[in-house]
Amino acid sequence: MSETNAAEVARRVAVRPKAYRRCKQFLAHRYAHVLADSGALTGLVADLEVVPYGHGPQQEALLGVAGGRLRRDIRAKAGTGDAAV
Repeated sequence: MSETNAAEVARRVAVRPKAYRRCKQFLAHRYAHVLADSGALTGLVADLEVVPYGHGPQQEALLGVAGGRLRRDIRAKAGTGDAAV
């Protein structure tokens, strides 16, 4: 996956609400700026129960408006709170 096809992948997984959760989280985490430009970010974030922190400042600025949703570092192992190695 890359910036060139992130929006297309987001459109494909968006047709299945509540499915492909980890893929949607990764797309939002890594490519929020690309998805925002294509208009796919809002719908993708709306489908997530847990919105990831952004990969960098640009992505985080876009995801920071998730409004009241649970935010989490998607790179952490479940139950440990430590970043996955």
